[in-house]
Amino acid sequence: LGNLKKLSSLYDGDIYIRYPLIPGTNDADEDIEKLCLFLPELKKLPEVHYLPFHHLGKNRYLYCGKPYLMGNAERQTDEKLLHICALTRQFGISCKVVG
Repeated sequence: LGNLKKLSSLYDGDIYIRYPLIPGTNDADEDIEKLCLFLPELKKLPEVHYLPFHHLGKNRYLYCGKPYLMGNAERQTDEKLLHICALTRQFGISCKVVG
């Protein structure tokens, strides 16, 4: 977060936050609210891009002989993603789901 604040103070361009949503780790209302309370500290923030969870990296883990720890995690439902965006917009922050 400190690096992001520093970048925001030094860089004149737009900063887009790409926030991966990990089930049970950072996709609860409390997590989104904490993000939304932090973001106004940045100088310029046009939009947050939420990245829903997926299993596209699973085969890479298996190929490398590493355990894939997210095996039972499911992608957020469309309703959950709509809720996250609605919650974000309540803070006056523009957002969209990408991916």
